[in-house]
Amino acid sequence: MASREDRTRSNLSACVINHDGEAFLEGTLRALFEEGTAFDEVLLVDDASKDRSLAIVRERFPSVRVVALEENRGPAFARQIGFLEARGDRVLFLDNDVSPLPGSVVLLNEALDENPRAVLAVPRVLFASKPDTIQYDGARSHFAGVQVPENEGAPKAGAPAAIRRIDSMISACFLLERSRWGTDPLFDPSFFIYLEDHDLGYRARLAGHEVLAVPRAECLHGEGTAGLSLRRSGRYTPRRVRCLIRNRWQVVLRLYSARTLLLLFPALLLYEIAQLAVALRKGWIGPYLGSVAWLLGRSRALSRERRRIQSGRKTPDRAILSGGPLPLRKEMTEGAAERAGRRMLEGALDFYWRRIARVL
Repeated sequence: MASREDRTRSNLSACVINHDGEAFLEGTLRALFEEGTAFDEVLLVDDASKDRSLAIVRERFPSVRVVALEENRGPAFARQIGFLEARGDRVLFLDNDVSPLPGSVVLLNEALDENPRAVLAVPRVLFASKPDTIQYDGARSHFAGVQVPENEGAPKAGAPAAIRRIDSMISACFLLERSRWGTDPLFDPSFFIYLEDHDLGYRARLAGHEVLAVPRAECLHGEGTAGLSLRRSGRYTPRRVRCLIRNRWQVVLRLYSARTLLLLFPALLLYEIAQLAVALRKGWIGPYLGSVAWLLGRSRALSRERRRIQSGRKTPDRAILSGGPLPLRKEMTEGAAERAGRRMLEGALDFYWRRIARVL
C-alpha cells in the first residue's frame, strides 16, 4: 500500500495559465519547481502571448509541456483547455504571477485526502509585495451575484489557520480533483475573465461538493497582467466593466433557482439601478449597454445552460448565499457622494437579506 506522502504526490499535474507574463513567469515556474512537490507533469497554457513568455519557458524550463493558443480568448477558456489537456487526476492551477510557498501543495493534497466530498482546495493568497498581508483566504457568495474575499487586507499574523468549508473561490491558485468533479466543463469560456471562478465555486456547491480553504497552504500573488489587472492599472477598463456586469448576470441567471430569483428580485433590481447610476456617473454607459446587448444575444444559450445546471442541483441556494458588505473596490467609490451611496445600498440590501434569508 502506498504511503500517505506517495498517495498525495502521485498522478499530480500543475497547470500555469499565461498571457504576456514574461515579467514574472520565470519566478512563478522556479517557485513551483522549488515548492517541494514531485509533479508528474508541469503544463503551461499560453493564451496567445505577444511577449517573450514562450521563449523563456522553452529556454529555461524545457521539461514544461506548452500548449500555445493562437487566439487570446481569456483565462476562462485557457483554464478549460488546461483541464482537458492535463493528465493528472489532481491538477494544481496557477496564474502566471502566483508563487506557491514550500509545502503548500502537499497541504492542499492532504486537505482533499481527508475530505472525500471536497473537489476544490484553495490556499491562502498573500500579496507578493506585502507577504505579511492576506489578499484573500477563499471567498463567500454574496446574494447580489458576486464573491466576497475572506480576510481581505488582514494581517497574516493571528489569522485563523484551520481548514474550513467555503461557498466560493478565487482562481489565482487552486487544486482540483478531476474524478470527483466529473465530466461537466470546469470553466465557461463565455466569461472571458472575472467571476468565472465564482461560477465554478458556486456550481461545485450546487452539485453537492465541498470547497475548502486551506490557510496553512500559502502562495504569493503578484501584480497581474497589464491591461487587465486593477492592481496594475488602478482603473476600470471598458473590458473589465463589460465583463463584470455581464458575468454577474450570468451567475445569477444560470445558477439561482426560480424561487430564489423571485424572492431576491427587489434587491437585485435595486442593485441594478445603483449599477446603472454608477455607469452614468463614470462614463461607462457604453460598456453597460454593450453588456445588456451581449446578454440578450446569449439568451438561448443561457437558457440551455440554466436547464443543465439546475437539473443537477443538490444544494439549495440558502445553504450557499450570504449577505453583508459588498466587495466594491475603492476605485468605485472615490468621492464622498459615492461612498454615501455605497453605504445606503449596502444598508438596504442587508436589511432586505436579513428578512428574506429565513424563507429563502
